[in-house]
Amino acid sequence: SVAIQFMKKCFKILHRTPYYRLNDHMKSNQHTLTHFDASGQAHMVDVGAKAETHRIAVASGKINMLPSTLALIIEGNNTEMLDIYYCGDFATEAAILSDTFVRIFIDRDEEADFIPDVQYLLEISKCNLAFQEILHTENNIIEPEMAISWLSKHRALYDSIDILLALSKQRSFSLLYENIQSLIEVYVCNPAARNALLQLEQIKKSDNKERQVLGWLVAQEELGRNILMGFVDVYFSTKKKVTEDLYRLNDRVDLLVDKRHFNNIIEFIEIFNQYYWPTFEKYRTISSEEMDNMEYESERYIEARRLSYHLSKRHIQYDV
Repeated sequence: SVAIQFMKKCFKILHRTPYYRLNDHMKSNQHTLTHFDASGQAHMVDVGAKAETHRIAVASGKINMLPSTLALIIEGNNTEMLDIYYCGDFATEAAILSDTFVRIFIDRDEEADFIPDVQYLLEISKCNLAFQEILHTENNIIEPEMAISWLSKHRALYDSIDILLALSKQRSFSLLYENIQSLIEVYVCNPAARNALLQLEQIKKSDNKERQVLGWLVAQEELGRNILMGFVDVYFSTKKKVTEDLYRLNDRVDLLVDKRHFNNIIEFIEIFNQYYWPTFEKYRTISSEEMDNMEYESERYIEARRLSYHLSKRHIQYDV
């Protein structure tokens, strides 16, 4: 129900309250709370001497806030409730507000006077070691084979972190892991890109080039339009350029990406875009405006993004 969803979200917010605040409350009320020791730690109580009874426990909670505050977190109706922002994005200060964007950071607020337990220190230590391991590469350049090994080595650590509840050091590791993982997911497409380029060279020498190029575009559509689309703009934009071949991975860490590791992919993207988009515009049977009004990722929308769909509608033949 909507009520249960709301309480779950509220619990996530409360869960981020530093332990010391709860601990202080327990200490001040220890004379009434028999399940806590003198230091405020929970412990079992011996109830062996008590007679068996049937009991029902009901727990409830209440959070007071302005409607405008709640609206920053969730939006909903009678049947559905949606997150607008993760709970971790909210705090009482450092807000940046505009007409279209709200972002509030919680790190300094939640970590003030924080008393970590052993498990927390162990997890943070693992994150720090993994983070430093990748930063101390030769010349700060990400070598793909080394990165693949690093991703495999620290996969379990990454999987163990709930990004919604993670503190800053855990979040930094998770974001770096995802960034490098995305890079390697593209890197492993090098053989496919190279094979596609070789196929196109052979097609250019054939007598029935037009039909075969259409077939090549249909066959390479998943790689060129879905997997690699936007890759060059994301990783090799002018603002990230350090030298002719080296580019910064991102603005948060001092790591470099060597463009030469992706030469086949970059060449493939350039040639694919050169052929694909004019061809798609030539044969499309649904306008851009119509596609904009379709439900995103619906079956109809996915169909309309395929060149093969429009070629079929127009009864255009191509070689597979």
